Amino acid sequence: MDNRGFNSDYLFEIDTNPGGTEEYVRIGKGIADATHAPNDVTSQKAYFTDNGLGSTSVDGMQNTYSLSGDRILNDAAQNFIIDACKTPGNSRYTSMKITDGNGENTKLNVTLVSASGFGGAANAPSAFTAEIHQNGEAEITPASEATVLEATASLTGGKVTISANPAIDHVIRYTVTGAVAETPNQMSSLLGGIIYNGPFNSTAGKYVNIYECKYKTKIVAFVSVLLG
Repeated sequence: MDNRGFNSDYLFEIDTNPGGTEEYVRIGKGIADATHAPNDVTSQKAYFTDNGLGSTSVDGMQNTYSLSGDRILNDAAQNFIIDACKTPGNSRYTSMKITDGNGENTKLNVTLVSASGFGGAANAPSAFTAEIHQNGEAEITPASEATVLEATASLTGGKVTISANPAIDHVIRYTVTGAVAETPNQMSSLLGGIIYNGPFNSTAGKYVNIYECKYKTKIVAFVSVLLG
């Protein structure tokens, strides 16, 4: 495996209650394509000390994100973006969080631009499009190790049972390995792993690596248990 990153490893969340208690919801349902543009502002000059050869400096930038896909009528994120873009002014301002596949989190103040929830053939899903523009500096939180999950795994008669109490809307996933797994990063993407739905086969001496995941694949807590 070459550990290539995938666009779906990125998590986008938008605050649907700007100015009040933050209420972040996922931007994802119906979204088929997300494009990032840094929009660098550059200056190109040639100096005598470089014998007339050119140099480029980056004097400014503004990250923008373009989203497109199908309009999902009951999706909180899409509904918020569409409603915010019905008028100009303060309704367009909010914040967004982006988490990459390794768990690094970027929080941005943003402006919502050019949102549409309609368009296309009569027999096709309505199109959803929107742009999100960064305002000012971002707040970046480096990736850090996931918290310890309070969970157990017991082996009886060749069957493993996991006991855990994940948060509402979270899922428990697991892997079985011959050695203890490396502790993953908080909110990193879980590559592989089976959603736990009941006892499964294994043997003593194996490690059951248990992950609590938000949005099914983003790790929030982890523990590795040696089967005895």
